[in-house]
Amino acid sequence: MNRKIHSIISVVCLIVLVACNNNDLTNPGTEKYFPQVKTIIENHCASCHNSSGSWAGRPVSFDDDAAIAMQYQLIKAAVADPISPTNRRMPQDGMLTADEIDIIVKWFDKGGKISD
Repeated sequence: MNRKIHSIISVVCLIVLVACNNNDLTNPGTEKYFPQVKTIIENHCASCHNSSGSWAGRPVSFDDDAAIAMQYQLIKAAVADPISPTNRRMPQDGMLTADEIDIIVKWFDKGGKISD
């Protein structure tokens, strides 16, 4: 009897462990988007939005992580919000892919921080 209870407890613990691990992998709150956003900014935005060169940060610079995070609302608006007289679509040299826009929106939705 004691052995049967021990086996049942072992199986229950194993099920709980597997369920917790799967939950961590599928929980969208655990994914970090900032590293991907930083790569998107570096590839599509930093050539114009930097503190040196001919563009000199027009109108903002993305020279470091803090500068990117500080402008999270403007970044999301420039790539995902409707175009208006006060909201131009960026980058000027072409559209981001749907996946890149989705990453920026998810980062924005999480709070737009370096830790997100």
